[in-house]
Amino acid sequence: MADLTQALALTGPDATLKLYRDWAAGYDGGFAQDMDYRLPAHVAGAFVAAGG
Repeated sequence: MADLTQALALTGPDATLKLYRDWAAGYDGGFAQDMDYRLPAHVAGAFVAAGG
C-alpha cells in the first residue's frame, strides 16, 4: 500500500497515476476491512431501504 513517503516523492502525473492504481487495488483489504470501515455498507443499506 502507498505511504506518505512515496506520495511526497512523486515526480509527475504518470507517477501519481501509478501510485494511485497501486493504492486503489488494495484499498478494500488494506483500509476498509482492517479499519472496520462501515459507511459504504450503511449508505447502500439506506439506499435500498428508501426504495432505490
